[in-house]
Amino acid sequence: MNLKNLIVFCAASVAFSIQAYSQSEGDFFVVGSDTTFCNNLKYSQFGVREIIEIAYTDFQGNKVELTRKDVPDVLSFHIDGVFFDKNPFMPDQGGNNYRYDKREVDGKLKVYLSQNIWFDTLMVYSAVLKKDVPVVREHGLTGQYRFFLKMPDGKYYKANSKKDCNEYIQPFLSQCPEFANAFKGSLEKIENFASPRMWVWDKRWGNITKDELNFMEAIALYNSLCK
Repeated sequence: MNLKNLIVFCAASVAFSIQAYSQSEGDFFVVGSDTTFCNNLKYSQFGVREIIEIAYTDFQGNKVELTRKDVPDVLSFHIDGVFFDKNPFMPDQGGNNYRYDKREVDGKLKVYLSQNIWFDTLMVYSAVLKKDVPVVREHGLTGQYRFFLKMPDGKYYKANSKKDCNEYIQPFLSQCPEFANAFKGSLEKIENFASPRMWVWDKRWGNITKDELNFMEAIALYNSLCK
């Protein structure tokens, strides 16, 4: 191989390696059996209905914008290393509404957690800060709190439902001897799911609670042991 051909070969190899790395580590979205790899991927959804826009930059640097009529039926978005999967908004009630939920646990069993909290604040003078600061007067869930498990057969069960845990989730997990022998914890709730914290500026506001974390750790353990 002469020097010129060697340079071309090396350049092609580098380009291929960069593209392969970008495809594995970068953004992409999945439509059926097709995957579109890209950069700067964003999407907008109208409530719990259709996606109204998908925007991204292709590997040639071209900006692409898909709006309502051109938007395909996306099964999953992969943005900044995180999967957002299309799931029915009310898995136990059916209907055409859907949401894209963050995939908190991946594997044979998948876990999704989505929550929105409303709060009403009151300005109160702080002697320490010497100014008025917002204090939460009332708070609550908006009704969009969704914490559920997706089974291999595509069925969904609520992780924060005692009925679903006792009747479906725990019996399924116990069918794997490796998990049953290794898991020493409990899926019982010891605190309120998605309980908001006291102060608006508290960094823990909206964080995953201990119950949610315990459940997800149990499912991750199952995925690692049971194929």
